[in-house]
Amino acid sequence: MRYFFVEVLEIRTWRVSVWPSVRKVLQQQPGVAAKLFFMDGRPSVERFVRKFAKCYHLQIERLSFDAAEIFDEDETLIWIRLYYRDMLEALRNVILEPEFRDFLAAANDSAGLKAYIKKQALPGVNIFAGSGLWRAMYLFQVALWKARKDGVADDRTTLFLKRTPWIDAMRRYFYAYGKLNVVAVGHQSLPWDIWRRLLGRDVRLIGEKVRRFFTSIGRESRPVIRSPYLALQYYGHFNIDQPHSHSDFFFWQQCEPDRFFETGR
Repeated sequence: MRYFFVEVLEIRTWRVSVWPSVRKVLQQQPGVAAKLFFMDGRPSVERFVRKFAKCYHLQIERLSFDAAEIFDEDETLIWIRLYYRDMLEALRNVILEPEFRDFLAAANDSAGLKAYIKKQALPGVNIFAGSGLWRAMYLFQVALWKARKDGVADDRTTLFLKRTPWIDAMRRYFYAYGKLNVVAVGHQSLPWDIWRRLLGRDVRLIGEKVRRFFTSIGRESRPVIRSPYLALQYYGHFNIDQPHSHSDFFFWQQCEPDRFFETGR
């Protein structure tokens, strides 16, 4: 049995990188049963991929799993271990990369900016959202867990991850936990792309504030009366009209109903 895992099904990466690699393995080992699991992808792309896989009897399946069921050998939840231990290991690997050192050198000896850049390199930070290092580490552990659970050897498992900044630095981490063949697909982000993503959010916020400032100029200043709103956590016990039952909104009886929930239910 051969297992293939794909982070995201995309037509371009499938035709350029994923399918040639998968087809080569299937041609070298004809008759071997194989499955391809994907984590994300549009239904239209999934139908497109199935047309390629039909010729080689390759099964296509969306990978479904429960994060609360994935433990390591020490009976520790993988996602908790990644967040509290492995992410520090990932950061150390990234800092060792020559490209990252050059990237820090562009910070003009600003200690604050360098610290901010290091923080942004951590897994799961917004500028790498969608395919960050934390996601890459987690999907690697999920693929490793799934393959071993089904009795598929590490060397017969391939994981295709989206190429992200510093993804090559993670190979030391991958190799320490399993011998899966990890392949990065897609374009490599350039330093300018990283700076643009790093500063893009702040630039948009500043632009929005400037737009609002100039939009407000010339308008007649008049007081606007707004009704207050209150957001409450709801655990399923409404019981507004049943005072004998427990209610998450026990204070309702002390309020005016037409004022309290006048905008929605």
